[in-house]
Amino acid sequence: MSVVLQLVFGAVLVEAVVETIRLLIDHFTSNERGGMPWVYVSALVLGVLVALNYDFDFFALVELDARIPYIGNVLSGLVFARGANVVSDIVGKIKA
Repeated sequence: MSVVLQLVFGAVLVEAVVETIRLLIDHFTSNERGGMPWVYVSALVLGVLVALNYDFDFFALVELDARIPYIGNVLSGLVFARGANVVSDIVGKIKA
């Protein structure tokens, strides 16, 4: 795979992971907390567990090998937690 495509794919994935983490941080730092966002937290946990269990790693798919074991699986799980729409957005950005 070309280096340019790896860079683009990596940047898109990092943006998706940062957005996922930002949503969770925004909830805990807002004045209108309203309790734990259980649906969101359960989606995060389930996404990471699925990625770890099935050894799914978006970064490894584009031949970007992590030096820290399982980090690609965990980050892929965070992307999974955002749902099919974010995966579709990633694919769309890569095709563009």
